[in-house]
Amino acid sequence: MVGETEAVGYGNSIRFGEGKKDLMAQIVDIEKEAYNLYCDYAHYVGFSVRKGKNTYFIGTKNIKAKEFLCSKAGFKEEETDAAYSKLDRRTGCKAMVKFQVDENGKWKVSRLVAEHNHDLAKPEERHLFRSARSVTAAKMSSVFRTLLDAGIKTTKVSAYLFDEGTGIENVKFSKKEGQELINSRKLKEIEPEDSQGLANLFKERAAQDAMFFWDIQLDKKGKLINFFWRDGRSRIDYDCYGDVIFDTTHRINKYVCSPFLGINNHGQTIMFGAAVLMDKTINSFVWLFSTFFLKYMGDRPPITIFTNQDEAMDKAIEMVFSSTNHRHCAWHISKNAPSQVHNLNSNKELRVCLVNACKNVIQRLHLKKCGKRC
Repeated sequence: MVGETEAVGYGNSIRFGEGKKDLMAQIVDIEKEAYNLYCDYAHYVGFSVRKGKNTYFIGTKNIKAKEFLCSKAGFKEEETDAAYSKLDRRTGCKAMVKFQVDENGKWKVSRLVAEHNHDLAKPEERHLFRSARSVTAAKMSSVFRTLLDAGIKTTKVSAYLFDEGTGIENVKFSKKEGQELINSRKLKEIEPEDSQGLANLFKERAAQDAMFFWDIQLDKKGKLINFFWRDGRSRIDYDCYGDVIFDTTHRINKYVCSPFLGINNHGQTIMFGAAVLMDKTINSFVWLFSTFFLKYMGDRPPITIFTNQDEAMDKAIEMVFSSTNHRHCAWHISKNAPSQVHNLNSNKELRVCLVNACKNVIQRLHLKKCGKRC
């Protein structure tokens, strides 16, 4: 059995230096506060939370008691005939908290089971828990805005919050989400006159290169939303090599734009064009793919397009490129896979299975069998 570890706060008003004792002493007013309280406790200790059952006052819909559980509580239901099912991470863990609501509507902890039957997450892994990421975009955006308005560069803001400050293990917000907020803010600050200046620059390039093409998208207020460009050399290369790599990881790596890349017959990286998107919505990707490839690349969709995993982009590719082979980059798969199994990543046999799954073409059944053995 694994008990609670000493948990140290990271700037919140509630700190769990004494773990169970500190949690038992808390009183809150509403269900959301109770949930967030247990999530904070879970984040410090090293586990994720899911909601349990409710008990109601007789004849009403008012909650009398509420349970919150460790995410590994219970077990998966009997297997069905479904073609694919996720690896079951539940271990029947009994860790939980029960809040009782008194006659004044106050939520108090009436029961707490602190022992877990599984390993707890390391500090650097805890920000990946869904229940840990409770900081809203509005709150984090406010922090960014304050630092940026103080004259701190965006790269310094990111480093402070995610690298150098309290540490990424103490920020209940993913680095990708934070970088997207920074980039979104930067683009929202582009005024209409700046958009016109960009258009003028593109026109000058087009006058120098007859095969230079570009396009921009403005919102109803005349502010820049998206834009892209490509030159004559890019068009010639695309006609020869039809496989495309679309790199949107600039929102993590702080690149200025998202390039369309390819590989020539010498194994060298070539560029087919580049784009800047204000946000990563389905509409933005549909506009980009349909305009860039179908309008300015001779109505020739890519033979194969490799991207990082992004739900909005995946749907847009399916809508615009019905005949294109869409694949996710192996680098992103291998990088993200360990975060999906959390504590199981320390299992050597499972890690070998994951490597094989990422680097080799194997049947899902084989991976499923590996998961059962581990």
